Amino acid sequence: MRPRKPTQTKKLSGTLRKSRVNVSEPSPDMIDTGPMIELDDVAKKYRAYVVPLLEKVGIMSELDPSEIDILCATYSEWVRLDKYIREELKNASSYEHYTQAGMSYKAYPEYKLRADAANRLHKILTEFGMTPASRSKVNANKTDKKDDNPFKSLKVV
Repeated sequence: MRPRKPTQTKKLSGTLRKSRVNVSEPSPDMIDTGPMIELDDVAKKYRAYVVPLLEKVGIMSELDPSEIDILCATYSEWVRLDKYIREELKNASSYEHYTQAGMSYKAYPEYKLRADAANRLHKILTEFGMTPASRSKVNANKTDKKDDNPFKSLKVV
């Protein structure tokens, strides 16, 4: 079954129907409460980058820090594995494995771990509307721009 879209995402994408809205749905404040878990340096930097973006679009609320932390930790895991593959394994995809039956090639498990981290990262990014396909479904209202024309409210006779 496909997961339900949050009401805020439906509102921003223009697909919200009043007849299908849960009138007693909680509406948390749009604030960042900070990380809920201990994050490494890469995850902290990514969190500092992504939280203001999500707040600007109006998607993040005070209920989301744990999911943001999972996003940042998964990103950090993917970065760490990618760096290990490039630097330690020198992008080699397999190694020689000797058994009684002879030699065979085995894939390094780090490649599968990196692919799994990338898949988890993609799923979380999609939930927050941070991929091109999911972002194209959201029409974010820019609230930061001010109308500098003081004469706009005047009627033309």
